[in-house]
Amino acid sequence: MFLGALVYADDIVLLAPTPSSMRTMLALCDNFADDLYIVFSGKKSKCIHTGPRLKLPYGLPQFYIGGMAIEPVDKWPYLGHIISATRNDKADTMSKRNTLCQRINNVLCFFANRDPITKLKLVKAYCSSFYGSVLWDLAKASIRDVCIVWHKGLRRIWDLPHNTHCNLLPLVCNTLPLMDELSCRCATFITNVLHSDNDIVRYVAQHGVYFSRMLSPIGRNALFCCLR
Repeated sequence: MFLGALVYADDIVLLAPTPSSMRTMLALCDNFADDLYIVFSGKKSKCIHTGPRLKLPYGLPQFYIGGMAIEPVDKWPYLGHIISATRNDKADTMSKRNTLCQRINNVLCFFANRDPITKLKLVKAYCSSFYGSVLWDLAKASIRDVCIVWHKGLRRIWDLPHNTHCNLLPLVCNTLPLMDELSCRCATFITNVLHSDNDIVRYVAQHGVYFSRMLSPIGRNALFCCLR
């Protein structure tokens, strides 16, 4: 199965195995734009080259859309996620970690005079969405950086010593450990996509979980959730 385009509203991602096939797809986009009198912006478009970096004599191949060159980048945000040429989620995880740290600081700053119970509810309401966490590779070390920020925030809420063991924090806050919360969300996501009404989504999920297994992020996450 070849899936060459991902579309959400006006945000489009083209996937191609070779430079020539990418140029073919971009030419189709140009023809489509000419027929319907629309414009694809070359300035807003970016190109990410994944996989092994071959030492080409003229560098990476150049692509064009609407007569404008597409800038090559190593990473770029798409629908709230950072897509990286390294094909891992470290950049996205670190971005969410920094956002979490900023949000916790804002809540504890603006509501510094509130009691711990109120501050805990506010932090859970405004800082615990973890948008996109179901796509993270949960076994990666970068996830622990997110957990560390969360644990520091809980200690500040209750004015606990900085060396208070993280295993005690869920008991004090009457919540699940963050890693368990992320695992529950991921397990729910995997269950939903395995039984999706969309044939493509269901096929990709089943192939990752049942066949690729540890070679696929969703397969590794399924095993991680089961073991945890």
